[in-house]
Amino acid sequence: MRRIGGAFLCTPAIFEALAASTASGDGTLSGGVRRLAHRGLVRAFDIGDAHWVDVDTAADSRRDRLTSGPAFPNPKTASCRAC
Repeated sequence: MRRIGGAFLCTPAIFEALAASTASGDGTLSGGVRRLAHRGLVRAFDIGDAHWVDVDTAADSRRDRLTSGPAFPNPKTASCRAC
């Protein structure tokens, strides 16, 4: 199974959305992104059959590592096909 590590490219609007989301009880990045999405301000990209894990907290990260293994290879031992 391919795993995708992701990143968000955000405008300053994310901070307002995060503040509003947090005030309503959802302090996650996903909560802020959902608010922007409802306003039509989010674009997404299809990752095909890859497995996405939403990591918002340290506990999410630990759970992901325990169930899926490391997201990225060890840079000291990995070979880079794109290099």
